[in-house]
Amino acid sequence: MPADIPGYYYDSQKNRYFPIKGPIPGASKRPALSSDALPQKPPVNPNQGDMRTVELLRERELCGNVVTYRKRKVNVQEQFCKRRASQPMVWKYSEVNKICGAVLEHMHLSRLTSEGEAKVDVIITGCSSGTLSLLEVEQAGSCIDDGVKCIPESAVPHNMEGYPPTCRAPLLNRMSSRPEIVCMPSAVSSLKRLGKDSYGDDPVTQKALLTTTGSERSPGSVYLLNFCDAVLQRMHAVASFDYTVWTADCAPNGCDSVIGTNLGARLVNLETGQSSWICRSKSDVLSQQFDLSGNIILCGLRNGAILSLDIRQKDGSGVRLDRHKISYPISKVHRHSGHTFQKRNWFEIKGNVDISSTIFMPSSISSLVFLRSYDQYFLASSMDGSINLYDRRMNKKGEVQSYAGHVNSHTRIQLAVDPSETFLMSGGEDSYMRIWDIKGGELLYAASFMSAVPSTLCWPVSGITTEYQCRSSSGAWVGSEEGIYLMLWP
Repeated sequence: MPADIPGYYYDSQKNRYFPIKGPIPGASKRPALSSDALPQKPPVNPNQGDMRTVELLRERELCGNVVTYRKRKVNVQEQFCKRRASQPMVWKYSEVNKICGAVLEHMHLSRLTSEGEAKVDVIITGCSSGTLSLLEVEQAGSCIDDGVKCIPESAVPHNMEGYPPTCRAPLLNRMSSRPEIVCMPSAVSSLKRLGKDSYGDDPVTQKALLTTTGSERSPGSVYLLNFCDAVLQRMHAVASFDYTVWTADCAPNGCDSVIGTNLGARLVNLETGQSSWICRSKSDVLSQQFDLSGNIILCGLRNGAILSLDIRQKDGSGVRLDRHKISYPISKVHRHSGHTFQKRNWFEIKGNVDISSTIFMPSSISSLVFLRSYDQYFLASSMDGSINLYDRRMNKKGEVQSYAGHVNSHTRIQLAVDPSETFLMSGGEDSYMRIWDIKGGELLYAASFMSAVPSTLCWPVSGITTEYQCRSSSGAWVGSEEGIYLMLWP
């Protein structure tokens, strides 16, 4: 199957690629769209007709998978996916409020039963108060009797009459007879599965990396969580530091991790606990992401810089910390004339930094996500509301694609990309959830179904073919201080 190229579609009959008309990577950026400007449509009841869907089906029968729709060439399958993503159903779990403001992760764990080893879906959440919670997802055919069942309530649409049973969300279970809640000494700052790639294709992993920010009473710490029989069996403190730990990420090998602090980035070996600086900076590292090889680390800083660090260049005492000075622009407003002008400031760092690959965004970096299909592409968001797609090979030309409509000013809001790398999701400080088409930059969905900021997102990991997995693979878990939500495409 030919690989997808952003901005192009593949014609199997002519055996070549053709550009997609409209917004393509490198095209002029769209003006920012407010939430009010986006027409809101309720989800389409599957028992009712949809004329646009009928049009696409008719065109596909006549012309094949690539058709002319509304005066442009489109891929029918991609259009159907966009239609589904623009009309999601949303389910709310009211019994689990105020436990999910900081981190949210979906994992596959193993459990020993009378019939042998079984695979279990688990949701792990953490909040700014330091509470870490573990919730089991009830699968089809399973029966959980030793806990409190969290029944989902339909938030969008409010009336589920006419929808098939497959559109229902699964139950969450708070296990009463097992250690379901753990109180950490300070706020939970990050939670990552071990031994995975960008989307966690490893079907079962029993370990996770957890970091806490630290406080006046306790240091910023790195923990290794070990799960056994679908519960948290052991929590081992790998390392602790006398500075703030903002974020962390795991290498694909499952042994190395990198933490972002208020003094720079530090590499931590999860087996030995040894650590070393890979970057020193006076600007806090708020977001990090390993590439698929595990050799390159992106670090997003509070001053808006995105650094590319190579962990392979070491000497006998660890990673060399060479001094670099990078100039970056700061926009300021003249007090008298009111005109905006660009001023160049110097930013000093120490580390193995690829200066040519350094990128600057207008504000503090909130989230970074590498794309698996295109290993040189990554998504980045900043706290001024900008979300951009970059190519590390052409960073001097600016962003490849931009995504308008995001609302943010000071919150670290997480980006989420679906396993097929078709859609980009993010919450906003206006309490809106938004979904964009990654290739075209089109805003597909914008709606508010909660009063809090949806700051944490995760897609269900692949690898298990249960009825629940088939239903939830085209949806995402959303976390906020208000509770947990599940978005499903009908």
